Amino acid sequence: MRNGRNPKSPAFQFYPGDYLSDRNVVAMTMEERGVHLTLLCSQWIDGPLPADPAKLARLVHLTPEAFARVWPAVSPCFDVLGEGTIANGRMERERAFQAEGRERRIEASKIATEARLAKECDSNRARIEHESSPPLSPTPDTRSPTPQALPPTPETLSPAKKSRAPRAPSGAVQEIIAAWQEEFRAHEGEPYVLAPGDASNVAALVKRAPTVTAQDARTRAQTLLRATDAFWLTNRNLRTLATRWSDIPSIPASEAAKPKPFKLAHEKTGDAIDAVFGKLPDRGRVVDVHTVKPKELYP
Repeated sequence: MRNGRNPKSPAFQFYPGDYLSDRNVVAMTMEERGVHLTLLCSQWIDGPLPADPAKLARLVHLTPEAFARVWPAVSPCFDVLGEGTIANGRMERERAFQAEGRERRIEASKIATEARLAKECDSNRARIEHESSPPLSPTPDTRSPTPQALPPTPETLSPAKKSRAPRAPSGAVQEIIAAWQEEFRAHEGEPYVLAPGDASNVAALVKRAPTVTAQDARTRAQTLLRATDAFWLTNRNLRTLATRWSDIPSIPASEAAKPKPFKLAHEKTGDAIDAVFGKLPDRGRVVDVHTVKPKELYP
């Protein structure tokens, strides 16, 4: 049974080659080897062994006479420690080695845990600061007007020079973000909280399509927020608006928003209705109950 002396080391390293080549073991009989191994296991579990032969005999379940016969061959494997105890030296060195390794692993685990917690704290702090910061606002252009340049002449034009792509209008990113936030609030009834990558996704959209306007963003935001497909329902965010810009116009309209036509039922049902309300015009045709007037059904 394990005790408090060795609570975390239920086993020790055993090297068969070293054991069988030991000169003391080579000279032992099978009975003596059994006594030797039993005493080693007892020492690992309970610590140093008693030096009293009678107590050792009880540990290995032998009579004092039988133990006195095998002990001379086994005793060279144990050292006298004093205070009436003996121990195998290699077994105690193995115990110390395991304790040192366990302490090293515990210390390394503490260092790794502290580093992970510090990283999580920094990440949470950055996210809170980002969410609490006010939204970006377009910066007014305070630069002095640039004097109008003269029209180019054929001499100043270079045939190898290519025209540069037009730059995105000032504040386009912020205008698209504001349009999305307004539509989201109108549809969901609550403000939209910007995610860390939203601004960069919108900037990439403006760079990819410089002619995008806030009205375009507003129209696509309405289409995205009214979609009923499972994919779009779970991706109602600014990132989807920016990255799936060209796919949003193809989203089917919400089925719940379409008026459902009412079709008069089977001829027998129509006859029953005629018997109560009189002859109905154009029995069997599709009638839109959202637009038809009662007098058109029942003149």
